[in-house]
Amino acid sequence: MQKSKIESINEMNSIEKLFEIHKKQSKTEKQTHIILCIYVLLSFLAVSFIKLYVRNQHFELNVTLDYLQGTLPNFFAATGICGLIFLYANLLSKKGTYKRNLLFASVFTFAGLTSWEYIQYFMGYPIDYHDILMSFIGCIITIGFVLILKINENRKDYQ
Repeated sequence: MQKSKIESINEMNSIEKLFEIHKKQSKTEKQTHIILCIYVLLSFLAVSFIKLYVRNQHFELNVTLDYLQGTLPNFFAATGICGLIFLYANLLSKKGTYKRNLLFASVFTFAGLTSWEYIQYFMGYPIDYHDILMSFIGCIITIGFVLILKINENRKDYQ
């Protein structure tokens, strides 16, 4: 049986709609990747700023700010490394696996930064459990940030 002209036209319209969704999805994915790149860059800039400028100024700060001055580099390192690994893993993998990539990036980042704290112990420094806590919080914040970006990306794709 041959398809009628109306069925052929309907199929072409649905194919065109799918193509438009794909084009739109690619655009929103690019926007998400750009936002994540900026997030990673700002995280690494924050680490550099705190370590190279703030700590060298020897500010007379209150206890809370001294605590943050000591632990925020680990927080921003966790956000930056986790975001960077997620971006890299996403580029190498198939579409639709972002949750697995995000979990991998978070676990890998947390394990790496925690391992570094224990390596420093053997170099003569005490283990700073507050740095480990801030690394964990940084990974959780990055998970939340990426999930929000992905939800917005999906919302834009179907509008």
